[in-house]
Amino acid sequence: DYDLDCAGDDPVGWSDVLIVRRGSSEMAPLVADRMQIQSNRQRAQLFSDGALPAGFQPAPTTRTHDLMVHAYYVGEADPSADGMRQFALRRQTLVQGAAGPEIRDVEIVRGIEDLQVQFGLDTDDDDAADIYVNPGAPELAAGGRPVSARVWLLAVAEDRESGFVDGRDWQYANHPPGWQPADTERRRVLVSKTVNLRNSRALL
Repeated sequence: DYDLDCAGDDPVGWSDVLIVRRGSSEMAPLVADRMQIQSNRQRAQLFSDGALPAGFQPAPTTRTHDLMVHAYYVGEADPSADGMRQFALRRQTLVQGAAGPEIRDVEIVRGIEDLQVQFGLDTDDDDAADIYVNPGAPELAAGGRPVSARVWLLAVAEDRESGFVDGRDWQYANHPPGWQPADTERRRVLVSKTVNLRNSRALL
């Protein structure tokens, strides 16, 4: 369910939120009022005052990277001309504003009705996913190591199709068997992708 602290643009209640945080690929100069990461081979620290954090040596002993944050969710878009509900995949991005870090919200793709995410956990320390669980699952809280993420996107047609009724079982992610969207007269396509998480041992 939508649980971002930052208010979204008409978020739907049934969609998950996927937040991706990482350091910039290239090293960055120290800049005040920008969220940055200082790191070496042993530890890393977030800061935003433009000053080298205590305990870190200047480059090249340690490295400075900008913090990159993207949050993906599904929001309601303007209805169609005949009043049909419309949806869009949206993204909130951490950007550098005039007064410091701020969140920018943009529409990415129209016609996306649902976003769902599950995490693959390695339970036998072989670096492969043994089970997939929902965000907030007790296995994650118990120290399970996530090694992959599986993402589903459900795309929906803009309008109803005369004579068409979709009776498929749309069971995926945490939707129960027999689950169907409320409007079964619009065509839908479900796509999914499983992504391996780099440096998953660093998540422990």
